[in-house]
Amino acid sequence: RPASVDARKAPTVDPMAGPVIVLTAAEAGLFDFLRDVVAHNRLDTVLRVAGGWVRDKLLGKQSPDIDIAVDNMTGVALAELVNARLAELGKETHSLGVIMANPEQSKHLETVAVRVFGFDLDLVNLRSETYADGSRIPTVEFGSPHSDAVRRDLTINALFYNLDTRAVEDLCGRGLTDLEEGICRTPLEPLRTFLDDPLRVLRAVRFSTRLGFELAPDLVAAARTADVQQALRHKVSRERVLIELDKTLAATAPISAFRRLRSMGLLAAVFALPDGCARARPIAEAGEGAGGQGGQADAVVEWGPVDAAADAAARAVFEDAQTSALEAVHSVVHGSLAGVSDGRPMVEVDPAADVRRLVWLAAALLPAREQVLPFGKRDKPTPFAEVVMRSALPGLSTSDIAAVLRLHASVPEVAGWCARPVRPAELSRLELGLRVREAGPLWRAAFALGVAAAAPHFDARGALPSGEDIEPERLYAARAQWSESARPHARAVALLCRRVDELGLADAHALRPLLSGAELMREAALPKGPAVGRAARALLEFQLARRDATRDEAVSFLKHCAW
Repeated sequence: RPASVDARKAPTVDPMAGPVIVLTAAEAGLFDFLRDVVAHNRLDTVLRVAGGWVRDKLLGKQSPDIDIAVDNMTGVALAELVNARLAELGKETHSLGVIMANPEQSKHLETVAVRVFGFDLDLVNLRSETYADGSRIPTVEFGSPHSDAVRRDLTINALFYNLDTRAVEDLCGRGLTDLEEGICRTPLEPLRTFLDDPLRVLRAVRFSTRLGFELAPDLVAAARTADVQQALRHKVSRERVLIELDKTLAATAPISAFRRLRSMGLLAAVFALPDGCARARPIAEAGEGAGGQGGQADAVVEWGPVDAAADAAARAVFEDAQTSALEAVHSVVHGSLAGVSDGRPMVEVDPAADVRRLVWLAAALLPAREQVLPFGKRDKPTPFAEVVMRSALPGLSTSDIAAVLRLHASVPEVAGWCARPVRPAELSRLELGLRVREAGPLWRAAFALGVAAAAPHFDARGALPSGEDIEPERLYAARAQWSESARPHARAVALLCRRVDELGLADAHALRPLLSGAELMREAALPKGPAVGRAARALLEFQLARRDATRDEAVSFLKHCAW
């Protein structure tokens, strides 16, 4: 266990009492200020840092987000005193962000966020929760440090740092041991913990994969129960599920989290397919023009009734295909196929967390591509993936949804290139440029998805059965077998990516026409109307086909075209 002294003040501490957290100068200054707020207002209040900051500091990591637990007043009351004291001292103040309790959605406590000295603080009172017989909504009251600690999601997140004593408090009695041994365990019986707030099971998966910890066997068993899975589907708001999923998707390689969700039988609860999902059909069968984002008002389709048994079967098939796609994309981006061409990565995904989350979201919904479902009051044919994102993951932005659909739209042609022996030299600069342009800034990810779509399916059901323990040897054997079968496809796309770079097309998605609309009309003698759009498209294709095309060359090209 880490053991050192406070960076600025070192009160006498019994070395047998546990580790002493090392503070940065900024953290020490913040905590001095918070102690000053208590003293200045003559409060009989003990402040404790709770949860993730304590865990991360003991693991030698830094965290800018600090949760302050207050023993005898509300977080809002303390936040108001904090801002008042900042103002008295002539320091910058920020508005308070109050997050109200919502017991119906398992959000039992009001919290307040405030920014102080560059730190984002969440202030909340210690609480105790009691449940009446038959009720799933607790009575929340001020509680003791112990009652608060045992109501938390994991023992490693239930540690406190007491600002008065400058000592770590492990009131569950297992947090420090679990942190040292690398185990994610609930303070109370896990079934009770998860039914109180089912989102905790997703947090357990995220923390275990992020930290490389094991999940306690009784935690896994509880997560597999029908009660917990139904509670996750119906008791927790989908917006809260999305927030947790976003944090998982933003990880460097979230495949471990997906595997654990699959083995615990929770993947289907996260990507909850809507009732009637068995009615999904290929876009071509839904009529001309169906399948664009938001559906088509003039596409009339007879969908048939919702069949619960058929939906259950469809969800199982989708989860198998989803797991196959996730494993395939992981192998291409991070795993055994990541260096199929001279040891260079085939797909270098932008390290930005927001880009990674979109890539993995597109991978998770890859089985839904090229299919439509009825959506909205008029049952318009709408891309299957869009329906899942809007119904199961509300809160996704319109731009996020459009980015995923754009990635999916590029998959068929790339998969076609993978499936036939096409040499990069056989593809013109224009062909490659158009594909990059249509795929957008995430074109490399679109190419990776194309490999996953073109290669034989990974045997998800045999290698990683839903609701069963992960057997590493069986999983790795299946991955090796799949990688061998997918290697030709991955090599083809690796060469295509290299060819795009060689031709200077990596930024083709951002290419701007050499002439504005007004210039097009003047130089090509075009009237306002559709001809201008056709000319602009032709001009872009001209520029894609000819590297370093000049304005004069573009004008000459336009003047020789018949519009």
